[in-house]
Amino acid sequence: MNQRTNYLIHQAALNFNSNKLDTSLYFLKESLKINPNHYDALQMIGVVLGLKNDEESALKYFLKALKINPQNYFLQFNVGNVYRNLEHYELAIRHYKLAHELNSKFPELFLNIGICFAKLNDLSNAVNYFKHALNLKSDFPEALFNLSSALFSSHQFDEALLTINSLISLNEFFDDAFLLKGKILNSLNCPSDALLCFDHASNYHSSDFDVFFHKANSYFILRDYTLSLEFFNNALSIDPSSAEVLLLRGDLFNEIGMVHESLDSYKLAFDLDPNLNFVLGTLFHQKMKLCDWSSFDELFNLCCLNVDLQRPTIQPFAFLGVTDDLGLQNKCAKTYALSFFSSSPIVTDSSNVHNDRIRLAYFSPDFNNHAVSNLTAELFESHDLNKFEIFGFYFGNTTEDSKYFRIAKAFGSNFFNVSHFSNYDLLDFIRSFNIDIAIDLAGFTQNSRSFIFSQRCAPIQINFIGFPGSMGCNFMDYIVADRFVIPDLYINDYSEKPLYLPLCFQPNDSHRDFSISTMKSREFYGLPKYSFVFCCFNNSFKFNPRLFNLWSEILSQSLNSVLWIYADGDITRDNILSEMNSRNVSSTRIFFAPRVSYTEYLERFKFADLFLDTFPFNGGTTASDALFSNLPILTLCGRSFASRMCASLLNSLNLTELITYSDADYVKFAVELSKNSILLNTIKMRLTSNLATTDLFNGKKYAANFEAALITAHSRRKDGLNPDVIFV
Repeated sequence: MNQRTNYLIHQAALNFNSNKLDTSLYFLKESLKINPNHYDALQMIGVVLGLKNDEESALKYFLKALKINPQNYFLQFNVGNVYRNLEHYELAIRHYKLAHELNSKFPELFLNIGICFAKLNDLSNAVNYFKHALNLKSDFPEALFNLSSALFSSHQFDEALLTINSLISLNEFFDDAFLLKGKILNSLNCPSDALLCFDHASNYHSSDFDVFFHKANSYFILRDYTLSLEFFNNALSIDPSSAEVLLLRGDLFNEIGMVHESLDSYKLAFDLDPNLNFVLGTLFHQKMKLCDWSSFDELFNLCCLNVDLQRPTIQPFAFLGVTDDLGLQNKCAKTYALSFFSSSPIVTDSSNVHNDRIRLAYFSPDFNNHAVSNLTAELFESHDLNKFEIFGFYFGNTTEDSKYFRIAKAFGSNFFNVSHFSNYDLLDFIRSFNIDIAIDLAGFTQNSRSFIFSQRCAPIQINFIGFPGSMGCNFMDYIVADRFVIPDLYINDYSEKPLYLPLCFQPNDSHRDFSISTMKSREFYGLPKYSFVFCCFNNSFKFNPRLFNLWSEILSQSLNSVLWIYADGDITRDNILSEMNSRNVSSTRIFFAPRVSYTEYLERFKFADLFLDTFPFNGGTTASDALFSNLPILTLCGRSFASRMCASLLNSLNLTELITYSDADYVKFAVELSKNSILLNTIKMRLTSNLATTDLFNGKKYAANFEAALITAHSRRKDGLNPDVIFV
């Protein structure tokens, strides 16, 4: 190195140390005019340009230096840093690993590799590298924060909480530490504790936007919708283009019945970020609930395409109403499970616990006047308590109606309202009872607590009745079924093993509150006295353009007929009338059944002639109610569980002629029944007779068959056998 070059490099270093980066850069470039391959000058220029955020130029100089000396640890490390800043994470990891070969004792290196893996959503590797960094330097705040964040993103909330607590003990002023802790606590269903963290976060440099947004989530979990909305709006006042806030605010509007505002919020979120997780499916489902089918084909195709690509697109329950394609439904459920639950559940084994009786636990947010409980209440009352000790864990809203008290009585002292338990407190509480078989009555539906199943709250876990389809995950062992609803052809499309009952998968309560008022008539409901009344009281999200095409064709061929359907809200009713009008069906032929009490709802079936089922999501409890009320139901049968439920009921009643397999046959038979009163009355008489002679509504017989299946599953477990198809 000549004297002039020495002088220039020295001046560059002095100016660099004084933070005069432009002057330092000038001296370095002057030195390169003398020696274009000066290694130190090339590397220093890269560092200066990196500090000036000119990453592309910095990379050029680093790569030139690298050609001269690839064995320099700091140079490889700096190249990795530039690639990381340029979001070329694979290249960054490559150079970090080359640096590691030169020096394996540098904790910052492992931290940066972990950050790159986290950016690539390879959370398993990210966690491993953050832990490597902490093995070298246990009091490394950045590694603790990033480890906690990666654990949180991979749904390992307990370890994430322990890690962030370690960081706060080390440095409570670390940026966003309390914010992250609050997010973890929200995920653990500890919103009150989370709010305290967000209050700390607002004092420790976290952005107001983040604090407002996550406080809104806490209040939403607490069901304080007024404060939740206030904080969502506060967040939007700072960033009105946040699709994530708009999506969750839409959920809040939906929860409090502001369906129009909910739809608008979802639309804004989708327009701002159509790739945001679940925004497409949430918008599509809300439009289906309102029977707003503008852009239906576009949204349908987008939904199916993204589900097929295994992108987090739509909640599995909503997708049951989109298609009967079992392959897509399985992908949807699997993607959803991986998005929210750890793929490596904690496995507990209580096979060494010798309970005197099989400990059987049911879990539900719907132990009240709800469709699931309307089916299952008698089952709980019919268990053989000499063989089973039964438990009920309720985590829904605190609506204590007559059905709630009936179910609580069935479980006796083993009924627990655990609505306010955090996820891990609930898990510990459940495990204290050494449950043998845990039955999830909710699956992937609203207010479910699938987390406890993802962490294995019992050795045997069963998907039953609440979610009519496969949950697509590795933590549910069985699904309750029958040979019709899951035929052999479709077994491999389910992640669970079918637990086959001999007649029908669906339990049915024979003690329905079925008091028909003699004062009511068709005129009471505004129905024409002498018309043929088709009805459908399924939820409106099960309606779709294809179905309305069939119904309008039925009405056009059955001139003296009307359609009586359930619709909740003016928007839904207006959209239904508009859709029917576009199909040349007069509004005078459409009658609406509003939301009423369960007893009043059951009364309505008496005044209809034929129930038209929905497709691809059949009626379940509603179909059962219709049949129990002696009202025939015509169904269209598909491939999925949800599209075969009603057919399973009809098959159990030996009324298979009411099962159709094509649109044309569905229309043809509906029209025929409306015109042939002798045929319809014959079917009604057979329905009346078969209700009395078959076991579909024999709750005690169902319970005995169900218990036989559970005993077989339990015996397999005790014998060390994996779950397999069970026949009773």
